[in-house]
Amino acid sequence: MPSTALASARTKDYFSDGSPGVYQLLKSDGTVDKAYIYLTMRRGGRFIYALNVSDPGDPKVMWKISSSDTGFGELGQTWSRPRVTLVKGYANPVLVFGAGYDPAEDAEPPTTDTMGRGIFVVDAVTGVRVWNAAYSAGTTTCTGSATQAACAVAGMNWAMPADISFVDRDNDGKIDRFYAADVGGNVWRVDLEPTAGNTPDKWQVSKLAALGCASGACTSGTTPRKFFFPPNVVSVGATGASGSYDVVLLGSGDREHPLQGSGSFGVTNRFYALKDTATGMNASGTVITETALFNGGVVTGSTITYDGSLSGFYKTFATGEKSVNASVTTKGTTFFGTNKPTPPSTTSCRSNLGEAKGYALNPFKGTFDATVFDGGGLPPSPTVGIVTIVVPATGDKPATTVQKAFCIGCGGGPEGDSKSALGAQDVSSTVPKNPRRSYWYKK
Repeated sequence: MPSTALASARTKDYFSDGSPGVYQLLKSDGTVDKAYIYLTMRRGGRFIYALNVSDPGDPKVMWKISSSDTGFGELGQTWSRPRVTLVKGYANPVLVFGAGYDPAEDAEPPTTDTMGRGIFVVDAVTGVRVWNAAYSAGTTTCTGSATQAACAVAGMNWAMPADISFVDRDNDGKIDRFYAADVGGNVWRVDLEPTAGNTPDKWQVSKLAALGCASGACTSGTTPRKFFFPPNVVSVGATGASGSYDVVLLGSGDREHPLQGSGSFGVTNRFYALKDTATGMNASGTVITETALFNGGVVTGSTITYDGSLSGFYKTFATGEKSVNASVTTKGTTFFGTNKPTPPSTTSCRSNLGEAKGYALNPFKGTFDATVFDGGGLPPSPTVGIVTIVVPATGDKPATTVQKAFCIGCGGGPEGDSKSALGAQDVSSTVPKNPRRSYWYKK
């Protein structure tokens, strides 16, 4: 582009460009009692707004938090979607989000992060900080009271723009564990109901995995594998039971540098399935690195079946390929999408959005199927749900309703438009069984 065109260029205006969070409380008759919306800025700033939209015709600002507020100095650009949940140790609903993105990550290799390095939990009604974990230059220390506490965490050096994942292992409607990922290739867990108690001053934070480089943490001046999307967690077995574990699934990739000419093109990205066997509420232990994982091979080669050993497995993407959305698991299959830059055509002026793929992965065996999506680009995160289909009456047969599970953007399968990143497919079928006819004779 000519330099004269850039001379008059203006900086881009950013507004509420992040993903909003939502809280809704219904009355016994099904009508809305309370409805709140939480707005994030993404590159538009380092703050979050809460709006009361219980009366859509008269919305009101409830509160605003920013990096200039006491206790929120670590807040970076607010990329992480604020998620509302209930916990045992605090009366009101709470809002949970990663501390955000640091523009230092725009450089390749990135410079040292100075913001966004942590997790925040705030009161969803008042905006008061309930708990947070953030960077510590020294050892890990936690202080505070039963209603407000904080942890300074050693090794929490990287920004966390991804959403936070929740786990409710005892199915009581209250979240008992968080999983979080950062742009340094680390995975963290927070236990909300340890033996010592369930109030914020008793919550515990520990590192589950360090996957930024082959040896774990990356050295200065290195571009690590980055996690921009939340872990996808599948719980196996009862809490604390022998043999129980959480499968923590996530893919790496620098979504902010998608082009072939960027430094991230040379980073070897992977999709990970981590076995977290610490399903009690006092998690600790050895941090998982790649040496503790089964090498499941390259996704472009022959499928290698995971043998169940070690602390999980990983699949290696092709050169330049990166994970660009959040994975989802349904019906025993994990779906996610990638993008790989491709060289521009020498004979065409057509835009080139790279090769987009949708993967269907067995999270326990590591086997997979892949679909190349038409049009390329960055496929959105797969979405699963249930739709009710009304079958009209015909002849003497009355009308009936059928519920079907679906997945949009999963790719693969004979149903729907599997070649489109927005195509839908039917995932209602149950896990296949192999019944055998039995015979017996009783005299």
